[in-house]
Amino acid sequence: MLTIVSFLFCSSMFIFNQTQSFVQEDSKILPVYQLTFSAKNHELDNNDNFSYDDKFICYDTRGTLGYGIENCTSIEVVEINTGKEIKIYQPDKIRLGVKPAPGIGAVSFHPKEYTLVFIHGPEIKNLYNPIQSEDIYSKMNRRGCIISLKENLSIKNKSWVDFRTVSCNVEIPAGAHRGGSHRHEYSANGKRIGCTYDDKLLPQYGRTIAYFEETSKFLPDANYYFAVLVRIVPMDKAQEGDFVKALGDSWVDNEGKWRAFIGTVKEGGSFVDYLCMVEIPDNVDIKTSSSGDCQTYPEPPKGLNIHKITKVNCSGIVRASYDGRKVAYLDKDREGKTQIFMVVKNKHEDKETFQDSIPVQVTFLPYGVEDNIRWHPSGNVIFTISEGAVIAVCVKEGENFGKSVFITPKYKINKPYALVVSRKGDYLAFNRCVPTYDEIGIRLLSSEGKDFSQIFLLECKDNDIEGLFKIE
Repeated sequence: MLTIVSFLFCSSMFIFNQTQSFVQEDSKILPVYQLTFSAKNHELDNNDNFSYDDKFICYDTRGTLGYGIENCTSIEVVEINTGKEIKIYQPDKIRLGVKPAPGIGAVSFHPKEYTLVFIHGPEIKNLYNPIQSEDIYSKMNRRGCIISLKENLSIKNKSWVDFRTVSCNVEIPAGAHRGGSHRHEYSANGKRIGCTYDDKLLPQYGRTIAYFEETSKFLPDANYYFAVLVRIVPMDKAQEGDFVKALGDSWVDNEGKWRAFIGTVKEGGSFVDYLCMVEIPDNVDIKTSSSGDCQTYPEPPKGLNIHKITKVNCSGIVRASYDGRKVAYLDKDREGKTQIFMVVKNKHEDKETFQDSIPVQVTFLPYGVEDNIRWHPSGNVIFTISEGAVIAVCVKEGENFGKSVFITPKYKINKPYALVVSRKGDYLAFNRCVPTYDEIGIRLLSSEGKDFSQIFLLECKDNDIEGLFKIE
C-alpha cells in the first residue's frame, strides 16, 4: 500500500533571514581552460559526467547534424589530462531529419566502473523499409542503453536497461514498461538506476519517475526490472491529492532508497507543485509492482512512502548533498527571482528525517540563478551560475551561510551552462558555445548555423573551495 505523508511548509513563509542581502566577496577567479575544440557539440546535459576516477568526462553530440537527441549520432568521452576526444558509441544505422532514429544522448558514468548509461531510441533494422511510428525517436519510444568499457575504453559489452513492450496483442510482462525512459541515473552504490518515464499506451498520463533493479528475467534483451515510483492520473481525472506529474528527480542517499522530485498535485481545485521525496523501505519488493495493460496504468511496488515537503514555484532538478543530509532545489524569492533553497534532515524519534525540516533560502543573488544546482562533495558548498559566471555558495551553518563568491569571469555572451562537479571535487566542467575554427581559420557552425558547444574545465584541486569561506 502506498503511503503519502505531508510535511508541508510554504517556502515563502519560512525563508532564512529575509533581511539578509546578497554579500559578494572579492571575486576569486579560479583557473578555467577550454578542454574540447573539435567541430561538434559536446553536451554535458547536467548529468553524472565524470568517470569514477575523474579521468574522463562523457558527453553527447546532439545538435551537430540536426536538432536534439533524436539527431544525435555519437556518445563520447574526453580525457581530462590530454584533451583527447574518444568516440565510444555510434549506432550502426542512423536516420536524420523529420523521422529520426535511433536518437541517443543524456549520458552518465557509473559511479564505480567504466560503464556508461544513456538514452537510446529504436534501432533501425533496415534503412529502406517503410517507416512506422515505432521506428521514430520520441520521448515515449526510447530506453536505456549500457556500454561497459575495457580499461583502454574499447567496448566490452553493450546491453539494455529496460525491457519494453507496447503491443496490446500480448500480455505486458511484469518488470517491463510500455513507453520511454529518460535521464538514467545510477545510485551512488551503483545498485539502482532512477529515471523519468513517459507512457506510450496511455499518453494522456503525464511524466512520472521510476527506477530499475538488476534482474536476470529479461536476459539477453534487458538487464533490469522496471517500476514506477509515483502513480499519476490524467489532469482531467485528478481528485484531491492526486499526483498528475513527477519530474526533476535525483537520488538523495547512497543506497538508492530515497529519490527527491518535484510533484504536481491536485489541490483545492488547482494544481500545485511540491518538493517531494519517495522512500523505498528495505522490505519493498520491486516485483510487487504492476506493468498494467492497454487500459490500466502501471502501479508502483507496495510499501513505498511519498513525503510532500514544501510547496515550490519553480522547476529544475532537485539535488542532494553527497551524504544525503541536505536537499537543495530552485524556487522563487519574494521578488520573483529564481534562487536556491534547501531542507536539512533533523533528528526525529531516534532517526534522521526530513520531517519538520524548515526550508531556508540559500542564495540572495540580485539577478537570480541561471542554471541548476551542483554540490561539492564536502556538503558545505553549492555551485551554480548567475550573471553568466560560475559561483560558489556556502551552505555550512555559521556567519558565512548564503555567502556567494564568483569563481569565473562574468561571460556576457556565450554564457556557461550544464555545470557538473567531479567525483572528488577537484574539477568543475560546463558548456559554452564558442567559435570553432578549422586548421586554416574558417569558422565552423552546426547544422543549425550555431557555434558548437565546447567543454570548459575549472580546476580547483590546488585552490581549496572551502577556503573561500574559511570553512574548517
